[in-house]
Amino acid sequence: EELFDGYSNRFENELVNDLEYKGHLLVVNSLMEVWAVSSSTCNNAQMVVDLGCGTGLAGVILKEKNPDISIMGVDLSSKMVQIAKSRTIDRVSVYSQVFQQDALSFLKDVQSNNLAAVVASDFLLYVGDFGEILKEIVRTLAREGFFVFTVELIETPGMGLLKSGRFGHSRAYIEDLASPYRLRMIEWKEETLRKQRGDNVAGAVVTFQKF
Repeated sequence: EELFDGYSNRFENELVNDLEYKGHLLVVNSLMEVWAVSSSTCNNAQMVVDLGCGTGLAGVILKEKNPDISIMGVDLSSKMVQIAKSRTIDRVSVYSQVFQQDALSFLKDVQSNNLAAVVASDFLLYVGDFGEILKEIVRTLAREGFFVFTVELIETPGMGLLKSGRFGHSRAYIEDLASPYRLRMIEWKEETLRKQRGDNVAGAVVTFQKF
């Protein structure tokens, strides 16, 4: 929390402008694509959770594209939560609620089969093993709801700590993690997520649907 609190005031400028970060764009665009072609009515539930919402980068874009949806955000950093709470579009708050809480505790308080989607951009790379979080995401998603997220890639088949101090995840690891659940991988798209010391950071935007 202290690390991200201290980073909050310069977070967006450094992440988006200096590091050319685009994970939030990739996640929102992927969700919009699957919603556009989905025969499901779950998106009419109008409730989306933004895990590790930070200052609200993903929330703003998602709300601009879908003014009628309700977005709940959750983040550990109190200062980032304050910024996310202050986000508005045409004087309407981007987030219906923003919680300063860890993701797992937050999800355990969410009603089962209730969410149209869960998004997580630039979040799981700070978590590592997200098996327990995934279990709760599946429980809270409505049938045919979507989980869209980004990961940084690792060359080995599993999950591990990268030189950057963030966690990397392989496709095989994520598929194994999802295998016990009623989840279908809709998309695995490898992308450059950001720059790191001038080099491209390899990642993927992943979309699962609950069935």
